[in-house]
Amino acid sequence: MKIIPLHFLTASLRKLPTHLRLEGQRPRPTCFQGGQGGSLTLQFIAASTLALIISLPSAVAAPEVFGEDAAANYGDQWDNESNKGGGFGPWILRNEGSGDPSHSGFYIATPATNPLCEGIDGEGKAFGMFANGVVYEQAVAFRAFERTLVAGDTFSFLIRHREIKTKFEGDDSAEGCYGFALRSGNASGRCDDYNEGARLEFNFTEGASTYQIFDGSEGNETQIEWIDAPISVSVTLLADEGYVLEVKNLVTNEVRKVEGRKLGGAAGSPIDSFSIFNRDGETNDVHFNKFQLAK
Repeated sequence: MKIIPLHFLTASLRKLPTHLRLEGQRPRPTCFQGGQGGSLTLQFIAASTLALIISLPSAVAAPEVFGEDAAANYGDQWDNESNKGGGFGPWILRNEGSGDPSHSGFYIATPATNPLCEGIDGEGKAFGMFANGVVYEQAVAFRAFERTLVAGDTFSFLIRHREIKTKFEGDDSAEGCYGFALRSGNASGRCDDYNEGARLEFNFTEGASTYQIFDGSEGNETQIEWIDAPISVSVTLLADEGYVLEVKNLVTNEVRKVEGRKLGGAAGSPIDSFSIFNRDGETNDVHFNKFQLAK
């Protein structure tokens, strides 16, 4: 709060409405609300002193970012062992299913050629992953953190995808899924390592209408419905193995939360890496962008 004596305010006070001027009587304290929670108050603080009391809003500390990366850093190609941005180790890209009629892999998407990435494309680019054909194709990207995540840290990214629909007759009948996992260690020798050491997995599974979660708590249903829109996903680690997961619709700004659950895997095991995956997504690709670490 800042108090400005009357003699500094003479000119301004002359401009006040008549009912607020000093004319032989004490005006009632009057408060003018300002933006962002601030206010201005006119009131007596002594027998002959009128003061303007300025109440400023409390500052909200911005999160400290200690890692970030985006597709715009990669030009036109997303390669194995590429490493841009900061706070992360190199990308390790693994795929299964190559050669007609099976297809899987990685690319840098643009809205002009991949309209589905609209809404998450920073500087016109996003990370794209495809996996389709007649067997169970997969594309999985692994990446280590430069330091282990601890309570108070937040990992976040953008994602956009559509439903999983069969593209080829005779496709493998196993359910496909898109998603990510936070993991202990960084096993990355094969696609099936996508959830090796997983402390938390969040995905959208073929045939579902909502997102699923796999951790140390019972039940997998999040009640967060999939919609055809870009979203941001963030996970903030809490003490005692807890976490808060938030999903924000980037069109409506609606935020849905998953709270009160515990991480899975070995209790106390470090969170060293993450994976993102397209496991037999078939007709539609999945796009990611803007990975960030903050505290």
